[in-house]
Amino acid sequence: ALAVGAVGLLAGDSSDFTRNAYVFCGADKSDPSVDGDGVTPLFSAHAFAGAETLTLEGVTHASEYPAWGPTADLARRRAE
Repeated sequence: ALAVGAVGLLAGDSSDFTRNAYVFCGADKSDPSVDGDGVTPLFSAHAFAGAETLTLEGVTHASEYPAWGPTADLARRRAE
């Protein structure tokens, strides 16, 4: 199994939606350093016992963010 998560949207720099989503997944509401994709924090995305993990940068979960899915930079890096 492979557990895939993304980083780039810190709770402390994000909207109420993101902060509340991270808290719903178990993050401490007072921790601005929780990182994720805007909906799912990385620790939650990788919380599958025994799974290999993959962390993507430049990918978001929600369409309200500037990059929906892989950014051009991520696509270019993956192609290399």
